[in-house]
Amino acid sequence: MLTHAEDVNYIHFACHGVYDPRNPFASSLQLADFGALTLSDVMSRLRLSGANLVCLSACETGITESQTTPDEFLGLPAAFHQAGAPAVSSTLWAVDDRVTMILMDRFYHFFRGADMSFPAALPRGSAVAQGRDLRGCGRAGRHVPGPSRLPGDQRFGEKDVS
Repeated sequence: MLTHAEDVNYIHFACHGVYDPRNPFASSLQLADFGALTLSDVMSRLRLSGANLVCLSACETGITESQTTPDEFLGLPAAFHQAGAPAVSSTLWAVDDRVTMILMDRFYHFFRGADMSFPAALPRGSAVAQGRDLRGCGRAGRHVPGPSRLPGDQRFGEKDVS
């Protein structure tokens, strides 16, 4: 994964995320065949010169530490920016897998299929997943979980990613 990351436009992590408040550099994405990809690994080993968007579809990937470094935010989104990604999507708390799947499916539908910008497609996908905008649902009458199960989405970088 690390060797091919600079050759792709979009990187999507659908895995388990861990935020370590005592040592933010140990915060990580738990990858099936790789193990832990830590914040430190991202900052020191990844080069994302070709990436337009990194999507962190995992728990707690948007949490940042700002107490010990009040002039900077230390977290996975900042690490991916430092590695070269102009835009990062992340979550603030534990996320429900099923609801996140709906959100991501609709996000990519609007982002790639309907040619919406990244800043417009993410809230639209979230609205569908919450059941507030069933126009993007695809099937009438499909059960959509309520908003309490949704990830706390964050966007970092407002570049018009395409």
